[in-house]
Amino acid sequence: MLLKKELKQLGKETAIYGISTIVGRFLNFLLVPFFTNIFTQAEYGIITNVYAYIAFFNIIYLYGMDSAYLKFASTQELGSEKQTFSTAFNSVFMTSIVLSFLILLFRDPLAELFGLTENQIIIIYFVSGILFFDAISNVVFARLRFHNKALRFATFKMINIFSNIVLNIIAIFVWKLGSVSVFLAGFGSSLITFLLLIPDLLKSYQFKLNKSLLQGLLKFGLPFIPSGLASIVTQVIDRPILLALTDASTVGVYQANYKLGIFMMLFVSMFQYAWQPFYLKQSLKENAK
Repeated sequence: MLLKKELKQLGKETAIYGISTIVGRFLNFLLVPFFTNIFTQAEYGIITNVYAYIAFFNIIYLYGMDSAYLKFASTQELGSEKQTFSTAFNSVFMTSIVLSFLILLFRDPLAELFGLTENQIIIIYFVSGILFFDAISNVVFARLRFHNKALRFATFKMINIFSNIVLNIIAIFVWKLGSVSVFLAGFGSSLITFLLLIPDLLKSYQFKLNKSLLQGLLKFGLPFIPSGLASIVTQVIDRPILLALTDASTVGVYQANYKLGIFMMLFVSMFQYAWQPFYLKQSLKENAK
């Protein structure tokens, strides 16, 4: 009966994560015809290329700390849940500041790598902000998953998407910022999401960095970087390669059609969000095997 109850909880959380994921991906999918009608093929190609690099940098910014937190918060072998969360968050917060500073410092070579013009250099600033707020927010989102706050998790994810859409519309039609609008909207929605997560952050936050706990987190989390990068590379490397071989217009056309396959990954994502904290908690129980 106990296992049945736990599996029912897993199914419920998977459904909640699934609904938010499906709705979110669908809304993002609706942006494709919107963007392709507003931007030129070249502009959309540049947007696609930059977001491919953002996906790559996301792995480096987080360096497996969300998974490490879930693991050690479940076992509490190195410290309490609060200590584990605080150490993971503080570590990601500090390294994200350094990484974002480096991005701004090397903005000119990065702009060339991204294929940006001189007028689009401001995009680098928004990219550094997006990466920073997404990284620290992901640690808090991991905490929501650990505490089975699936509905709260899904709500904040939906707010992120809706705010992104609204900011895109304002930036494109009111402020008339062109392709920069997409990254301004991304930065704004990431900032809004983090601000909404602050109450959940403060529930477990301690202004401490436990060195022995940090070592354990890093030992567990850092190996996720190669596998994470390999996974992302297989998903996004085609855009930079296509840009190098052809031009931004071709990348724009390619990405618009690529988005049609977005629904294939929905079921994997919705189950993964619920499954990871579930099996980590169940593994500690008697006769779990």
